[in-house]
Amino acid sequence: MGTIVNAVVGAVAAVVLAFLPFSTVLGGAVSGFLEGEDGRAGTLVGALAGLITLLPFAGLGLLGLAVLSAWLGVLGVPAGGIVAMIVVVGLVTAAAVVYTVGFSAAGGYLGAVLAREFPEHRASARDTLGMGRDRPTDRERYTSLDEEPHAGAGRDDADLDPIDRALEDDRERTGSSSTGDGTDPDRFDR
Repeated sequence: MGTIVNAVVGAVAAVVLAFLPFSTVLGGAVSGFLEGEDGRAGTLVGALAGLITLLPFAGLGLLGLAVLSAWLGVLGVPAGGIVAMIVVVGLVTAAAVVYTVGFSAAGGYLGAVLAREFPEHRASARDTLGMGRDRPTDRERYTSLDEEPHAGAGRDDADLDPIDRALEDDRERTGSSSTGDGTDPDRFDR
């Protein structure tokens, strides 16, 4: 449900900003920003926002094409001319779909990147729109800790695979830090 709401908000933003060039990128960015940090989800919600943006214009275009075709038929224009007109309008429509959905999807990805970089602003925007906070982001989870986890921190024997556990047991038994073949096992990074 949240994805559809985010897409509708992005589509409304694209229509409101239609006087600007590439407003579909901005609408997609809004929807991707609201969707969250995941680039794939941002791209998908941006594309959905582009489709929603396109729906009213597609309806008006189909209605206009039907009226124009009927009017040209009444005037006695040959059927070949009407077919040629429909082909041209179809090509223009295909270009409009690629422009609207494609740029909106790109904006959705950009919005997801911005959500990753500015999680506090995303949370504020969601609160302002009445969407509330969703699950905490990785950055929000780690800011509650003293430090971010790093490789090897807090590792215990349960985290070791069976071979590493056997090597650790052998080292403890022999009191040696070497493997017996003259190499130091700690010099190799995992």
